[in-house]
Amino acid sequence: MGCNTYLASSVKVGRVLKIILSIFLVSVSPTIAALDLFDALPDKINADERYVFYSHGLIVEGQNARPVHPEFGTYEFPLIAQEIFETGGFNLIAHHRQASTDPEAYASMLAQWVRRLIEING
Repeated sequence: MGCNTYLASSVKVGRVLKIILSIFLVSVSPTIAALDLFDALPDKINADERYVFYSHGLIVEGQNARPVHPEFGTYEFPLIAQEIFETGGFNLIAHHRQASTDPEAYASMLAQWVRRLIEING
């Protein structure tokens, strides 16, 4: 695949994903703007606000939040999180996992975060 063809297909896929994401976020969000963007569960939680978790793909684990896949190109974790944040209507928690994260320990941590949100929301 030539560079121009790859770039064109990447842009096209990006636009389609952005449209789908925008439709999804508008359908689940009653407000227009997101409230805050976090990299972990915040210490102060407002029971009147909504919280959404964004979990990136395996390729992003580690120091580089923008790794490059040889076939699919750059994974734009920061830009994806920012786009979700800007089109949301909720607080976004977009945690960047470290390399070799233990899946069970990570799932346990996320479950604790969710339980805390539920407890505060009553």
